[in-house]
Order: sequence, then C-alpha cells, then structure tokens
Amino acid sequence: IVGLGGAGFPTHVKLSVKNPEKIEYVIANCAECEPYITSDTRTMLEDGDLIKEGIDTLKKYPPDVKSYVIAIEKNKPECIKAIGDIFADNSAVSVCALPALYPQGAEKVAIYNTTRRIVPEGKLPTDVGVLVMNVTSLAKIAEYIKTGMPLVEKCVTVDGSAITSPMNVIAPIGTPIRDLVEFTGGLSKPAGKIIYGGPMMGVAAE
Repeated sequence: IVGLGGAGFPTHVKLSVKNPEKIEYVIANCAECEPYITSDTRTMLEDGDLIKEGIDTLKKYPPDVKSYVIAIEKNKPECIKAIGDIFADNSAVSVCALPALYPQGAEKVAIYNTTRRIVPEGKLPTDVGVLVMNVTSLAKIAEYIKTGMPLVEKCVTVDGSAITSPMNVIAPIGTPIRDLVEFTGGLSKPAGKIIYGGPMMGVAAE
C-alpha cells in the first residue's frame, strides 16, 4: 500500500517509526488534497467499516497510542456524522472538524489544526509525536488484510466545467485519461486544459 493522499509515500516506511513509544497522536487525514477532488469523501461515506478496521490494525504500528483523531473538513457534515457514529463508542477515537481551506490536506497543516503542534522546518511529524495516515490508505490496508487483493484500482474524481457528467470513478491503475472522460459522458465543450492530479499542484496532460 502507498499513501493515497497524493504523495504516494510507501506506507511500510511511514509505519517503521524509529521511536514508536514517542507517538502520542495518530491522525487519519480525511481532508482532500486538492479542490474539486472528492475521492476521500466517497471512502468515508461508503467504506466506514474498512476505516474502522484500518484503525484497529494501525493500533499495532505503533502500539500504545492513546489518541486517534479523524480529521474531516467542516464542509462535509455528512462525513462527520457518518464517521462520528461509527466511532461513537470508542473513547480513544475523536472526530475533529477542520477549516475547509486549501491546503488543509497537507499533513503539517492538519497536524496544527488538530493538535496545535508545529512541525519545525526539516523535521517530520513523528518528531513532534504525530503519525498521519490518509483515510483511504487506512481503508485499503484493511481491505488488503481481508481479501489479499493488492492496490490495483483507485477512486478518481473526474470534474471540471467541460465534463458532461462529473463523478467519481473506480478505475484500474493505469487507465488512460481519455477513457475516464469518455466514461463520464465525454466533453460538453472543448477543454482549455486537462490536468492530472488537481487544479493547484496538478500536471497539465495536454
């Protein structure tokens, strides 16, 4: 499994914490990494049980963490309620409503808005006692453990003013952008630019 919040950082490296006993907070980052993207939102609404199982699994790596925080942007009240209901009986897990401002999905921003801790320049979240995991990464960890199926598909948001029917699509990794656009009804007008990855930090495909 790799980090599915945008960076693609290997999860096994992130969980290989040098001093696990110093980790006080684990944050499940549910903030979308870019405007328009809503793939993590779908995970929260449709795979809440997998998120719960992912957090239960994560309790082993590192062990003895006392506080797990589910960080969700305030403009997603249906997600806040759904996830809050799932963890209502678990005092170790709390839901934190974050400002819906870019770049809320950046882990250092999420850390400050949930714990008020500041990660110094050149340091990592673990240096201030925090481990951050993307929410879809957690769900995929649980799915892998249950089924043995590796990461072969991903939820992709296809959106923009030229898209006929904007939607989230479950697509095999490696699907051409052309096929995704055709699946969503094609272009309603000529596209000025096609961006892969999001409008703020994405790469122009053509």
